[in-house]
Amino acid sequence: MKRLRDAPSSSSALEQTKVLLNDTIKSLTSLEAEGGHSDQHVEIQRTKKPREVDFLYRIHRWLTGGKGKIQTNDNEGQGKGCSIGNHDDRFKRLEKQVEELKQQIGKFDHRLVLNNCEKTLLPFPETELVGEEFKENIEKIMGWLKNSQIFKIGVHGMGGVGKTALLKQVYNELLQDTSTSQPYWATVSHCDSVYKLQGSIAKCFGLDFTDEDDVMKRASILHSTLAKRGNIVLILDDMWQPLFPDEVGIPLGENGCKIILTTRSLEVCRRMGCKDFVIKVEILAEDEAEALFMDNLEDYDELTTEVEEVVQEVLWKCYRLPLAIVTMARRMRGVVEINEWESVLNELHSFKQMDMNDEVYTRLQNSYDSLKDENVKKCFLSSIVHLLNEQQAFVGRNWLVGHWIDEGLLDEIESSEQRLRKARTIINKLVDSCLLEDCDDGDSSWHKLIEAMALCMIQKTRCGIMLKSNVGIAEVPKDELWSEDLVTVSLTGNLIKKIPSDMSPKCPKLTVLNLDNNPLMEVPESFFMHMTALTVLNLSHTDIEILPDSVSKLKSLRALKLVYCKKLAHAPSPNSNEVESARSLGGFKC
Repeated sequence: MKRLRDAPSSSSALEQTKVLLNDTIKSLTSLEAEGGHSDQHVEIQRTKKPREVDFLYRIHRWLTGGKGKIQTNDNEGQGKGCSIGNHDDRFKRLEKQVEELKQQIGKFDHRLVLNNCEKTLLPFPETELVGEEFKENIEKIMGWLKNSQIFKIGVHGMGGVGKTALLKQVYNELLQDTSTSQPYWATVSHCDSVYKLQGSIAKCFGLDFTDEDDVMKRASILHSTLAKRGNIVLILDDMWQPLFPDEVGIPLGENGCKIILTTRSLEVCRRMGCKDFVIKVEILAEDEAEALFMDNLEDYDELTTEVEEVVQEVLWKCYRLPLAIVTMARRMRGVVEINEWESVLNELHSFKQMDMNDEVYTRLQNSYDSLKDENVKKCFLSSIVHLLNEQQAFVGRNWLVGHWIDEGLLDEIESSEQRLRKARTIINKLVDSCLLEDCDDGDSSWHKLIEAMALCMIQKTRCGIMLKSNVGIAEVPKDELWSEDLVTVSLTGNLIKKIPSDMSPKCPKLTVLNLDNNPLMEVPESFFMHMTALTVLNLSHTDIEILPDSVSKLKSLRALKLVYCKKLAHAPSPNSNEVESARSLGGFKC
């Protein structure tokens, strides 16, 4: 390259000098093209570029006046441009810097647009592994990663069960073994679109998408960057909906690129194509749960025998869920007074989650919030209400479906066969979302903390539900508590003997009223007057003697339940169309 200091002070010499500088710029910018990136990629990365690239652009902008090409007008020395007379010293400084820059060309290694992302490759703090299944799952995942034909692995389970902890251990082991794939971690909890997921992944590799909104261009950039890294494992933690790798820009299979995802939903694993390479993380065994609790409590040896007994009950109320165990144990560190432990236990008995609200309750509620179908949410809450009423640990699927049909939750489907199919789909959706558990004998159950979460949510947000089952009240809640938005009222299993004669709650949306398992002897005529949408009325296991004639005016009623009402002496005329309709559905029982 001709040295700048030898350039004559003439217009043509100035032009020659600019040409030399322009050639230098072209030789440097060509590196980007050789690396397989587009000009657009360079442009969007200017906010985070290496020092040499920043210098290159400053030279270019100075010479072009910001117009994109070298200016050669002789008048430019009077304004923005440059003349030999005014800029002789600057030319000399630039000449030296350009020569230094050219010596660095071979050192860029096609990384002009990448930030230093080594900070993302630090190990996570070590966590003691609890449970044989935990260790087996790690071994299984590591084995799958060694298989060149497996590119997608799914890990699912209920919130707080330890999915993230499991993959943190996998991440650390991959970092330690330099002969295996290079791991990258992206937490994607709020990535409900390809665009957002691209942004989260880009941060792992030092890419800045701030000025690039085009999803396809972002995908192209990601694909190129990840493919060049080669033999990587991209861990996507906490996915809530399926987003497909090719749309995001993840080059699965190219140079050994693989993904592992964690999710609450088995459906996400299936739709992401994880196929047979899916692990469900289960709650701990009893002895493993106790070990985890004691490890986090730390000072168990200082407790008296009397306190130890209460501690065991508190542990049992965590229902073997790792997050609940760790949260509760850490909260109670240093507490040795039995009164404090008993206070905590009493609150847990009533499903008040105390400090667990912030972490355990929130994580579990996220599973409910992620349900897209409002009707599925209604079916879930309905099931919880009936489960709490019955105080059963397990229920049959037909039991669930029967309640949903009675309450009109499947009314949009006319065919009974299609209703059953829809009901099975809803049950499967709840199971896949870890809100319902399948048992070996075909029954279903709920994890106790899922049940507690639903109860807390009902109590805090109402959800159109008044739930006061099995709480020992002797009177019906006052009129002002019966809001017009109520959809379900459950007063099952209390000590209610009588309803005030002038009581007539205004609940036009109420569809389910459970008064069963009370020593109730009489219901006034006015009580049902404003419950025009009522579809299910349960008075089973009561001492009711006279069923008010106003029941016959409930035109939407389809299930009138009077099981074991042995003192019943009067019911509305069986010729009533409405009651006959309820009888035809098998709901009229006594």
